[in-house]
Amino acid sequence: MLKDWHKEDIFRALNDRGWSGPFPLDTVSRVVGESYLFVCGEESLNLFFVADMGTGLQGKKSIEAVWAQTKLSKERYELWLHRKKDAKWKKELHDWAEEVSSTVKGTH
Repeated sequence: MLKDWHKEDIFRALNDRGWSGPFPLDTVSRVVGESYLFVCGEESLNLFFVADMGTGLQGKKSIEAVWAQTKLSKERYELWLHRKKDAKWKKELHDWAEEVSSTVKGTH
């Protein structure tokens, strides 16, 4: 379930690693609840907040994960959204943001 603090933490983690954004993108999929663009140097990152369609929930309540995909690597980096803002969430967020940012050579 997407909470405002999820987005705040994710956006801050990317900004702290040199990414500019978030820049909202049009969302054209039932699976993607919200999408954003981030930019760092020549690299761009699409960030998708995705729903678990099996929950039967709609809107922010259905969003269970965030996917990041960079233009250069084409790899998808997935981060599951935790129910609580605890040490486990913070560590997984840190590791995810580091992995995503490692695609931008020489800046991280």
